[in-house]
Parts: sequence; C-alpha cells; structure tokens
Amino acid sequence: MPVTLAGLEGIIAKKSDSIYAPDKRSKEWLKIKAARRQEVVIGGYTQNEGSSKQFSSLLVGVFNNGKLHYTGKIGTGFSEQLQKELLQQFDQQSSHETQPEAAGFFSKVKEFLDGLGNRQGSA
Repeated sequence: MPVTLAGLEGIIAKKSDSIYAPDKRSKEWLKIKAARRQEVVIGGYTQNEGSSKQFSSLLVGVFNNGKLHYTGKIGTGFSEQLQKELLQQFDQQSSHETQPEAAGFFSKVKEFLDGLGNRQGSA
C-alpha cells in the first residue's frame, strides 16, 4: 500500500548495519517524506509593509464541486527572479477577466485578511 494512501507522513530508511540512537540525527537513518501535491488557483498576493520582496505570499484556492474555496497562503520557495516573473504575469491579467465565482471568493479572502491585520495591529 502506498505511504500516502495509508495516511502516513513518509518512511524511514536506514543502513542495514546501523544502530538506532535516540534523539540523534545521522546519515545512517533518514526520514523520507511522501510527496503530496495539490494544484491551486492563484487569486492574489500579499505584500508586507517594509519588505524588499516583490510579494510576501500568494493567496490560493481550489475548486471543489464547482466552487472555488480558499486554502491558504504560500510564502516560501520563490526566488527573487521567480517573484518578478510571477508579478509580470499577474499584471497581464485584469480583474475584469476574473470568473464571477473567483471574484466573490477572493473578496472573502481579502475581508478575512483585513480582519487579521486589524487584530494584529498591522496590515
């Protein structure tokens, strides 16, 4: 049975002659995470005030039963060059091209994030 179907995070691989040493990391025992992937729709991005990055995180969602649902923010793994390229692509899209269901979805995301900013004292 595949690791992901069993609901497991991954597997442990070890050298056959190695001995387990609690609370110690080594190259003798390796934790190998199962790769889980999900395609998402990018609906927007956030920019933290004072940050030199092009954007702080992407706002993403997935379609489920024909409706777009917010799934979260993705803020790591973007090189400076990739951020520039993504922003160029975003600039080529206009808000009037957004599907009606996506517009409502991202309006709710903005309200949610605005609420978080108000509670945390930052935008």
